[in-house]
Amino acid sequence: MAMIDSRPAALQGAESLESLTVSDDVLEFADLAGDVLSRIISLLGVEQLAAMAVQSTRLRTLAEEQPAWQQACKDRWQAFLVDSEMKALPDTPSVWREAFRTRIELPVTLARACDTARRAQLCARADNPGLSHACPAGRPIDFRRAFELTMRAVFEVGLAAESDLGVHKNSLVRGFEESLQWWLVTRPEVLIAFVREADSDLGQYDMWRMAFIHWPSVPWKRSALAYLPGLIAKVSQAWEHVSVLEALDREVALLDNTIRSLENQGDSLTMIAPEGISKRHWWWWLS
Repeated sequence: MAMIDSRPAALQGAESLESLTVSDDVLEFADLAGDVLSRIISLLGVEQLAAMAVQSTRLRTLAEEQPAWQQACKDRWQAFLVDSEMKALPDTPSVWREAFRTRIELPVTLARACDTARRAQLCARADNPGLSHACPAGRPIDFRRAFELTMRAVFEVGLAAESDLGVHKNSLVRGFEESLQWWLVTRPEVLIAFVREADSDLGQYDMWRMAFIHWPSVPWKRSALAYLPGLIAKVSQAWEHVSVLEALDREVALLDNTIRSLENQGDSLTMIAPEGISKRHWWWWLS
């Protein structure tokens, strides 16, 4: 005869419930089998791949082994990546892995700005301007444009460092900061001309629009000039480049005087300041 369980109903089946208690060892995403993770990774877009790759060492390693990250790297940065001879990077896993590791931790605009500035400087330094399509043969080197691209990267690096000083440890950024010295040593006149041109541009006023035509391009240039000495100081000794930086200070002081003189003279001085930029960059908040 079958035995009847005389315990209260609430206690019946307690043993089976205990056997179903969830273990403390919860399976996490990174603990999935390698082939499963690889399949998931292959379906990710570039933004998802970037977010996932920084979550753990295993996920980052698996991401780097997939065609997905390599293609993402190409899609994002290939147009900007060149070697020291202005040639496209060789299509080898080690090269793209390094490019990915270096750039994935940076904002896209910052990585592109550094790569573009490097391309521009390599072109400016080239004995043969026809090294690649980026430096067409038969055309004079546009040092002004090359330096403007460099200063755009200075602005991006400085702005990123406002919220994350660790950006200076990135090898791409570090290499860019070191490359700035070439301009100060070889082409200091281009730096001075950059400041003077910004000053001169502020003299162009549109009476019909009641606006200074070139004002929108001045705040970022002025911020780049504010960031430049700090970036130079990170890769050089205090006594290096003194004369150039002193000349820069004098020119920047004149530019600041011109900027201050514009206040209340036009309706187009109000700018949208970049998120995170220091209030010391007062030129973003003119009225």
